[in-house]
Amino acid sequence: MLSHIAKHLSTNDILINQQHGFRQNFSCETQHVSTINDWAKSINQRTQTDVILIDFSKAFDSVPHHRLLSKLEFYGIRGRPAYYYLLSKLEFYGIRGRPAAWIKAFLFNNRTQVVSVNGSHSNPQPVTSGVPQGSVLGPVLFLLYINDITDNINSQIRLFADDTVIYREINDQKDHLILQRDLDDLSVWADLWQLNFNITKCYHLGITNKTVPLSHNYLLNNRTISGTTSTKYLGIIINQKRPC
Repeated sequence: MLSHIAKHLSTNDILINQQHGFRQNFSCETQHVSTINDWAKSINQRTQTDVILIDFSKAFDSVPHHRLLSKLEFYGIRGRPAYYYLLSKLEFYGIRGRPAAWIKAFLFNNRTQVVSVNGSHSNPQPVTSGVPQGSVLGPVLFLLYINDITDNINSQIRLFADDTVIYREINDQKDHLILQRDLDDLSVWADLWQLNFNITKCYHLGITNKTVPLSHNYLLNNRTISGTTSTKYLGIIINQKRPC
């Protein structure tokens, strides 16, 4: 099933180029090369780039099954939420019929969960969200679920599965506002598709050689994103120290 889906996605160029996770010919290295190259240009050109590193809270476990299944067949109208346009068929992933029924059974069939405390167990409840981690199909289902996250985003955005970074070259206050609007759009998207941000693990990092960089307090879900001078991004430490 994974082989057929991967071939279908590749043939029809369905997955966004900004996504580097769980894909053939993409990796952490390709993500690092493209992203850090953009940031290095900012330093070489003596400009400023504001980087927002976004962390989702248990993203793989939070994917609602019914909404995932709606996306597999229908992609909706680009620029508008697919969930409200399931009859349009203007754009679609095209996973329907027997493959869609098989995936539905894969997600729903006899999957239950219980809570155990000190030897006492709750009654089994059906599992209605989450893509099975440890399965070969789970990651590609997640990629399809978040594939429209870049719609309406004007700044640069890159992803490695759910690890998301959005950044923009800052020349004046207008650029701050554009980046903030993009963060607002991400909040709307996450609310629609029932994914939550872990605000305490989201950070704002300024990359520049300017002695006095432009400053701005960015918000996500109406909460201030913490500023930092050093953070880990896909295993590499990024900091504000100037190169020698």
